[in-house]
Amino acid sequence: MHYFRNLDTIIDDVHGLFDALEMQLQESPTLPMEALHTAKMAVHEWVANIVQHSNFESKLPEIGICLSQRDERLYCMIEDNSKGFDLNGYLDNHEGITTVLPDRGMGLLLLKACTDELCYKSLQNGKNQLEFYITDKEDTFLEIPFHD
Repeated sequence: MHYFRNLDTIIDDVHGLFDALEMQLQESPTLPMEALHTAKMAVHEWVANIVQHSNFESKLPEIGICLSQRDERLYCMIEDNSKGFDLNGYLDNHEGITTVLPDRGMGLLLLKACTDELCYKSLQNGKNQLEFYITDKEDTFLEIPFHD
């Protein structure tokens, strides 16, 4: 698990984590590079939402990220100590975007479209946990439910 506490630098730090993983995969590929790029985008989107929208209720932020390969999939788990929110309710209420390429609201739908077994829950230790798998899927963006 990699822990991050500085919201001002976390995006760059997360990109550095993925850059290191990409270098490892180039030396001994065990996972398709596309899966790693998709995971980087998904984690970036989630962390960016934490930075922009989370309420840490006067606590020092703590965000933990765990990445591991499980069979031919990449497992990602992100924990944070923010107040959290109702991800499933958000996704249900925004199931179909009413305009193509809106200014806001695409990120979480993209996260859902490019991941498998997406699960978000509050833990008993006061943290929130997002878990998902990434497989090597093509044309992920086509799974976002746009409406004209």
